[in-house]
Amino acid sequence: MVNVINRYSLKYQNLGTTRVVTQEAPSAYYTTNTQHLDEWYTPPNIISLVQRVLNEIDLDPCAEGNKNIPARSHYTRIDDGLEHEWNGRLFLYPPSSHPDKWIAKLQTEVSSGRVSEAVALLPAQTDTDWLNSVLKTQPVCFWKERITFLDANSQPNLPATQSHCFLYWGNNQYRFKEVFEPHGIVYLPIWKSDEAQQLPSNDEVLPVELTSSTKRRSRGKGTGRIHFRTVTKRNGKQYEQPWYDWELNTGSKTISRSTYIPKHLFNIILELEISKAPVNEILGMLGIIL
Repeated sequence: MVNVINRYSLKYQNLGTTRVVTQEAPSAYYTTNTQHLDEWYTPPNIISLVQRVLNEIDLDPCAEGNKNIPARSHYTRIDDGLEHEWNGRLFLYPPSSHPDKWIAKLQTEVSSGRVSEAVALLPAQTDTDWLNSVLKTQPVCFWKERITFLDANSQPNLPATQSHCFLYWGNNQYRFKEVFEPHGIVYLPIWKSDEAQQLPSNDEVLPVELTSSTKRRSRGKGTGRIHFRTVTKRNGKQYEQPWYDWELNTGSKTISRSTYIPKHLFNIILELEISKAPVNEILGMLGIIL
């Protein structure tokens, strides 16, 4: 799938180049400059992982002209995938300006029974309502590196400027975990469906019931969000490291900091943040007492 940045006509700075964003069609969002269309296609290594989870891809609802996703069917920007029914197993990489519309569409198609399995590639915007709503119920992998997408000539672009995550819908969540865990942090909520699989005894699965806070964050009780920093090892390899950005008024002063989230605590902190637990409760889990 090709992804294009932003929907509305405006100018913005990207690597020192002024680009103009225009809307070409209801579900197609293009970034143009005087030289070419600036397009981002899914790289082969990610397509391979998706195929290992789904076995086959029946539909790419956000396809572009070259249809680089090996799916049985494609909906291009001319077709407008939002206006059609989806069926079978699909890979979804929606336009980054309005992923909420595409996720809502996917949820509808899954609920209808038309879509049996799906993997979605999304920006890891944990401070948005549209992503938080599905993080509560769907398996997710927070990719540990910045993804290098391809351009229209199938050549690597610069690494993405933001982190990404993969979400899964279907009954093979442990297959998803097996395939994606070497590439990021995987979170498996306990499914409440009658079709939920037996939990392996050695699997680290975080029950939502055990981590949801009994309190909700109220106005004036601090703010926080999870974000990922790109860390470069000595060998030059990069990976994504989770941090918790927070601000809290202690009464005498306001403290703003960023705290590293250890891997063994990530699922807990993620669930607390999704449920908008008080910031001091989250800080307590991270060993910070104010």
